[in-house]
Amino acid sequence: MTGALVLETQKGPFTLRPQRPDDADFLYALFRSHMLASVAAMPVDDAVKESLLRMQFRSQTMTYRAQYPDSRFDILERDGIPFGQLVLHEAAGIATFVDFALLPGERGAGLGTAVMVRLLDWVGERCAAARLSILYNNEASLRMTRRIGFVQVGETPPYVEMEWRRTGGQTIRSVAPPPPERALSMPPSVRTEWDLDPDFLTVNHGSFGATPRAVIAAQREWQDRMERQPSRFMNTVYATAIREAAEALGAFVHARGTDIVFVDNATTGCNAVLRQFSFKPGDTVTLLGHAYGAVRNSVAFVTDPVNARIVCAAIPFPGPTDDSLVAAVAATLTPATRLAVIDHITSGSAIVVPVQRIVALCHAAGVPVLIDGAHGPGQVDLDLTAIGADWYVGNCHKWLCAPKGCAFLHASPAAQAGLHPGTISHGYGQGFLAEFDWTGTTDPSRFLAVREAMAFPQRLGWPALRARNRRLAAQGGALVAGRLNSLVGTSGPVAGAMATVRLPVEDPGPAHALAIRRRLMAAGTDAPVHALDDALWLRLSAFAYNTLDDYARLAEIVASVLRDDAG
Repeated sequence: MTGALVLETQKGPFTLRPQRPDDADFLYALFRSHMLASVAAMPVDDAVKESLLRMQFRSQTMTYRAQYPDSRFDILERDGIPFGQLVLHEAAGIATFVDFALLPGERGAGLGTAVMVRLLDWVGERCAAARLSILYNNEASLRMTRRIGFVQVGETPPYVEMEWRRTGGQTIRSVAPPPPERALSMPPSVRTEWDLDPDFLTVNHGSFGATPRAVIAAQREWQDRMERQPSRFMNTVYATAIREAAEALGAFVHARGTDIVFVDNATTGCNAVLRQFSFKPGDTVTLLGHAYGAVRNSVAFVTDPVNARIVCAAIPFPGPTDDSLVAAVAATLTPATRLAVIDHITSGSAIVVPVQRIVALCHAAGVPVLIDGAHGPGQVDLDLTAIGADWYVGNCHKWLCAPKGCAFLHASPAAQAGLHPGTISHGYGQGFLAEFDWTGTTDPSRFLAVREAMAFPQRLGWPALRARNRRLAAQGGALVAGRLNSLVGTSGPVAGAMATVRLPVEDPGPAHALAIRRRLMAAGTDAPVHALDDALWLRLSAFAYNTLDDYARLAEIVASVLRDDAG
């Protein structure tokens, strides 16, 4: 996989040869030709744009090398002159075109088609299939790949997943891609929808969310309605209103409203589920190695007193894949496993976990599953029925933009018996809804405003907004990683609207992580830092009010803080 190779095409021969250090200038020029349009409209001078492009290029190069160390990294040449590059990864009979790019002058004349056809013949000698990802709005590449036999087999917004199979292989029906996402660019005025401090760099939507003015106004309307006559509201309005809110939320997450109750936060919901278990010595509970600390403590609270054990699935990081995550959980399951508590999106490492596959795996082993979906609702398209977990807890105050303290617990009908809220009140013994809907006097306006919270991002276009957030997080992560000469933690299907960047520091301990986070806060940004697997990782989030400029600013702040830290 390392030697030079000459391949014939209808457009003449071309050579695949391994990349060399002296190819750096060509590779940057090639990268720049594809990415210049993405920074052209930024309100900064050309020198800053050039610096950003070089940061992104370094980050992409380091990420490719880290995540695909055994792949082929080639230059495409004709008559000794480079005209493109190929990064090709082969595993388990599948060839993945990680990167295939030609110079602008070589596009549109059939050369790309001819080269790709010959490459498919070549990889087809060893592999049964080839795969690649194309942006939804890259119509030229979509047309070309369909013309030579690729078909769409999935979507990982904003990408279309394409697959080609050898003649005689499985035939897959092609699916037309959706129209280009209309909300990949947000107008600057959208930021005024939030009352965010303009002098502070907000890149941490994942921790506490940010509630738009319209949602705060809706919450205030509910509060005003309640305070006009509290007794009347609590006795004649609340019971119906809370169920209507649950029905609306259920429609959004593809579940029955009667299987949903509101709780203060995801950790509260997890505790309600955990308290119903009577663990015995020797029982085990499976957690991910990157489980949220509060939930890990909640599990320890119910297992430690009886000598039951937590078993952590070792997370391959950086560079996790769906398959490696499923395999990690599978390795923990034994006849002693009583429960699996699985993050939908890990907090510190920002991994989107294939929970549907893991639920099926656990259920096949007779193990019930609680999904900690603190970051799930709004960040990913959530279908609770398809996921099939016994219990799913999710925050609405993060990616759904609801007021703080708005979360939900979904329990399948078979998993509702014996489930009680942390506070026992008048509804005890009267069933799931009666017990959770009323746990004593509180301000329910945060729950009742959830319909306006869901409606707000809908006005921006939910699918497009999610795709934009995911793409912006990837770009922001690459930019920061490039500035620090480091790498990002995730890419592909396991990456969402948050990204992680490894910090180049010598001390990977949690005390150092906290110290750097405090310095970042003092420097004017809220990006958190986590100690994971003997390294410190910066996490950034992307939401509607963020732009790529935010991450350029973040990169400079982080670089400055790390210089001071090292000094």
